[in-house]
Amino acid sequence: MQATTHKRLYSSSALLFLIRLLPTLSGMAVMLYYSHHLAKGEYGNYCSFLTLFNTLSPLATWGLPIFLFTCVAEDAVENLVQLLKKHSLAFLGCMVVISIAFALLLPKDAHGMWGVGILFFIAKCINIIADTLLFILRRERFAFFSNLAYSVLITTLCVGIVARGYSLQQLVLGVTAIETVKCALSVGVLYPTLVPIWRQNLGSLPPSDNKWLSVYIFDMVQTASVWIDKFFVSLVLPASVTAIYYTGTVNIPVLPVLTTAVLQVSMMLFKQGDKEGNISEVQHRSSALLASFLLPVFWYFIIYRHELILFLFGAQFAASVPIFGISCLVLPLRCYGFTSVLQKFNKGHIVNRGAIGELVLATVLMVIFYSLWGLNGMALSFIISTYIQAGYYLYHIGKLLNVPVVKLLPFANIGTKLLLFFVVFYALHVISVRTSSYFGLILGAVCTTVCIGLAVLYEWKTVNSKKYVP
Repeated sequence: MQATTHKRLYSSSALLFLIRLLPTLSGMAVMLYYSHHLAKGEYGNYCSFLTLFNTLSPLATWGLPIFLFTCVAEDAVENLVQLLKKHSLAFLGCMVVISIAFALLLPKDAHGMWGVGILFFIAKCINIIADTLLFILRRERFAFFSNLAYSVLITTLCVGIVARGYSLQQLVLGVTAIETVKCALSVGVLYPTLVPIWRQNLGSLPPSDNKWLSVYIFDMVQTASVWIDKFFVSLVLPASVTAIYYTGTVNIPVLPVLTTAVLQVSMMLFKQGDKEGNISEVQHRSSALLASFLLPVFWYFIIYRHELILFLFGAQFAASVPIFGISCLVLPLRCYGFTSVLQKFNKGHIVNRGAIGELVLATVLMVIFYSLWGLNGMALSFIISTYIQAGYYLYHIGKLLNVPVVKLLPFANIGTKLLLFFVVFYALHVISVRTSSYFGLILGAVCTTVCIGLAVLYEWKTVNSKKYVP
């Protein structure tokens, strides 16, 4: 594998990461601000609003943001247009029905805003698809600055509403206006490119329905496995309990954005004709890169979990600490794209069996563990099911590539980092515990940044080394 392909993996991943990072940081900043400035019940209703959208949106977007990255870059837009022309009425109907369900399930503080809720849901879903198209069509400059403006406006709005007297209704109304303007601008930029393609006869392209359907099913099931516990809690338990559980299981948003960016770019770089030479190598390099980011963060979160929750969210969320610690145990698994290879080779049935099996197992364990250990048990159930799912995927990837399972992952690379970073952060915590918790957190954050920088630099030098043999 050529070093230029590795460089493209790094540069394209960084670009996609930056485009998605801005709104992600904005959302995290707002969540932290609200946890300190809203009553626990109000904050819980805000968390329910986020949970509701994240649970339902993959049903309405049809898995298209993921599907586009499984296509050859040159044919991605044509495949999208072909798919939408064939199923346009079904797509629009699905979007409308699910947006209505979203509006009807809004938290009680936003009841009665059905029209606004529907508009918000549709505009937000279109923006998710549009951002993917802008990246694939190399409109990164517009995507970056539109997301920058969006993030500034959203943050200003959310903070300003608290200053004037918080109301979830006002928040939904303001966010809907911003989402609608962003949607109109993105569609305006994409229109000159999409319309000529829409008018073409795309009969020469091979049908992509089966591949898309597999991705769609996987996206729905995988999203359900991530959000179903939060969705259940938000519907059944009081808003104050929702706030506790959501805080403990919160996805530190930067990490999913990073892993998704690296893995989706990896999928674009795969060449189906060279199974072992290209795909295994891209997977190894992307895993080593992700491990450089995720493993220092993993140990920082695990070892400093108590200090982090109390500092970021306040003492009222102390009950979230053990939930957060359990939820962090999934991070090492994010170093490998377990479904990327399977999706690229149209093995969607294997992906979906694993996703459905994981969801069923997690749901069963959730009921059992919740009765035994409460919210902590609910969080643990999803960790166990995710590890079992990862083993299932590795077994089938090994069969597909005719590679032993032990050679699919760069175990030496990841194992060394895991052990080394543990020693570093454990020793640092022992030293810093004698000081204030605030100073310890700062010291840990600096150490995390340094470890990430050194690990990424090592990987970059490895790729560019003359001794490196692809």
